[in-house]
Amino acid sequence: SLTLFEPSPGMFERLHSRMGGIEGVACVNATLASVADEFHGAFDTVIYNNVLEHIADDSDELAVARRALRPGGRLCIFVPAMPWLMSDFDRRIGHLRRYMIEELGALLVQAGFSIERLHYVDALGVLPWLVAMRWLSGDLDARKTRMYDRIAVPLVCAVETRWRPPFGKNLLAVARAPLSTSAG
Repeated sequence: SLTLFEPSPGMFERLHSRMGGIEGVACVNATLASVADEFHGAFDTVIYNNVLEHIADDSDELAVARRALRPGGRLCIFVPAMPWLMSDFDRRIGHLRRYMIEELGALLVQAGFSIERLHYVDALGVLPWLVAMRWLSGDLDARKTRMYDRIAVPLVCAVETRWRPPFGKNLLAVARAPLSTSAG
């Protein structure tokens, strides 16, 4: 089964129209934190895909995610990286932060997770983002984004599955909740 959380009413409507009729899929118009008691120990995996950077208290959110996981469950996180890449565009779409690898790692450990994977991704995207979004105060162009996704992303994936770059436009984390439920 799959439970999808979307707090924005407009985005929830879009999500529900696309996914709501699929067997085994539940759409919830809320944040996980706002309904956490209903989902204590309910999930074997929790995924935050470009979400954590929007949440004011990311430390508390990770604690909520841990409580929502079954013992030994996994947390997968994809977030924007490199605070010096923070742009007006980031702020306009509600990003409160971009993460450094040490910062995200410390938050995960503080929340009681053991880290299985934590690394930068999309080193190739750093320079275009820096130029377009920081220096030129740009916006995402749908055509250019599709072209980047079609050409650059397969190249980045091919290279970065063999070599982990020391920097990148984003961070990917996979962490595991403790096997015991004794801790908070």
